[in-house]
Amino acid sequence: MSLVVRFDGVEIHRSEPDSTPQIITHEFDDVNAHLLEFEMQGKLSEHTEIDSQGNIVQDRVIEITDFALGGITVDPVLYQLASYLHSYNSSVPATDHKFYGTMGCNGVVRFKFECPVHVWLLDHV
Repeated sequence: MSLVVRFDGVEIHRSEPDSTPQIITHEFDDVNAHLLEFEMQGKLSEHTEIDSQGNIVQDRVIEITDFALGGITVDPVLYQLASYLHSYNSSVPATDHKFYGTMGCNGVVRFKFECPVHVWLLDHV
């Protein structure tokens, strides 16, 4: 299982997440619209343990927390505006879902924002 992070289509980070929190940073300095993408790849059925009643007792997920733009933590804005394109790791076509901060399926979280961030936030907070 891996996490790939892209900024405006360019890969800026790739890792195999474990239980240790990771800090991912990317610096940019411009006045444009941007697309940030977080992609979970390679999750397998073995990463999820289900009991005899069908309840998930253990799972591997990726949580995105303490998300900041320009030094301002904006988790609520990320959760409000980001979309999560995934198919529940099945053969059905992928669809957009609301993103609540946790990636439990292979798929892509997309977040669009504009710079300067502090001005853009005034319209989204």
